[in-house]
Amino acid sequence: MKQQDKDYLYHYTTLDAFINIVKEQEIWASNIFYMNDTHEFHWAVELAKDLLKTEMDGKSPANTDTVELMYNELSRMKPGDLTMSVFACSFSEDGDDLNQWRAYCPNGGVSIGFPRKDLNDITVTQPGTGFKDPFVECIYDDNEQRRLIREEINRAAKTKPGGTIGGKMSDQEKNQWCAEFLKILLANKPIKHPDYTSEKEWRWMKFAEPGIRKDPEQRTRKDAEIVTDPVGFRSRNSLVIPYWKFKLNPDPEKNDMKIWKNCRIVVGPNPHKHELKASIEYMLRYYCNEPYFNRPSKVELSTKPYRYW
Repeated sequence: MKQQDKDYLYHYTTLDAFINIVKEQEIWASNIFYMNDTHEFHWAVELAKDLLKTEMDGKSPANTDTVELMYNELSRMKPGDLTMSVFACSFSEDGDDLNQWRAYCPNGGVSIGFPRKDLNDITVTQPGTGFKDPFVECIYDDNEQRRLIREEINRAAKTKPGGTIGGKMSDQEKNQWCAEFLKILLANKPIKHPDYTSEKEWRWMKFAEPGIRKDPEQRTRKDAEIVTDPVGFRSRNSLVIPYWKFKLNPDPEKNDMKIWKNCRIVVGPNPHKHELKASIEYMLRYYCNEPYFNRPSKVELSTKPYRYW
């Protein structure tokens, strides 16, 4: 099995999460402000502040008031200050990477490899607002990151709907700029710390807002009906995490398990790897109506040693 192939993208997950993915036929994409690596949010902000500080310390900085304003806004910004809802699910080009086994599956797990084409085909069936290309590659190069941030700073310093910017920006305009800035750096062109280059990460992205509505035939009722939509909530590390349910079988009535027919499963380092491989094959045949999992090439074992910590 070829473990590094841009035509395939791999999702690392724990065994409990993998069972849920197979049973429910969905992958959860977390809100970008509550992903596993919270350092990403601060990395983007601190890098931008560093460039803004350089501009402020210059002899003749252009748009001084605007630059200082943006610096101050970024210094105060927290994830909860923004109303933007962007959800992301992480994938990797590498299906058997030691660092990712350590980070995401410390007590055992798998990586699920799906063809990008199959994922793209399923994406168009999902509700919500997507990107032109739902899969974006993370940027690790420091020079490229700084170039992107400088572009956003220059864009904000030159244009604003309705006239001048700087000290005359309203609170709403400041918030809109910060939201747009982070959408670029965490979603459209996500930047990550160069130390994570080996992860070769790609992200599946989706814009969505959880909503409340009333049933059209019961509009006179005071109580609103919660929409049965793809947004859910879960708890982790003292937080409530919003997530998006990315459906792998969008039309359950057809029971089309196409996404599983060409998938690749890599069983991570494990003291019972052969037993685990057999039980995973049985589970996939049971839930996915997929006899192809009898083939050895479908589920393979990691080449990394079990005692890697």
